[in-house]
Amino acid sequence: MQPTSPDPKFDFMLKNNQQPKRSWGLPGLSKPIKIGLGITLAIILLVIISSVLSSHKNSSTQPLLNSVARGHEILRVTQLTQGQLPLQDPETKAVAATVFSTLTSDQQQLTSYLALTHIKLSKTQLAADTDKNTDAQLQDA
Repeated sequence: MQPTSPDPKFDFMLKNNQQPKRSWGLPGLSKPIKIGLGITLAIILLVIISSVLSSHKNSSTQPLLNSVARGHEILRVTQLTQGQLPLQDPETKAVAATVFSTLTSDQQQLTSYLALTHIKLSKTQLAADTDKNTDAQLQDA
């Protein structure tokens, strides 16, 4: 014989008590109002993004220009030591070659970045850190 009612200990398996799913939408608002809110949020996000990007573009680039000018002077002195004033010590030659190749690569990256941001470098800006005393000191050495 089969029992007429299931065991009360196992009632939880037989009952179908699923919780209703919650939706993430905006309850009780009509479709035109939801569309209007979506457009308003999109406009606010666009304004925030454009202000962040424009403030980045308007930031001061003078430290970057100073860095490029300093690198240009270091490259000039390194070329001077490799060409006009040949070095005798092989270790010093190796250091000069490493500095030259590394700094040339960095300078190219910086100038290409400046070109992308529409910042032009003039020859006077590049020569801002030129020091003729360095040339005299190298000649004396």
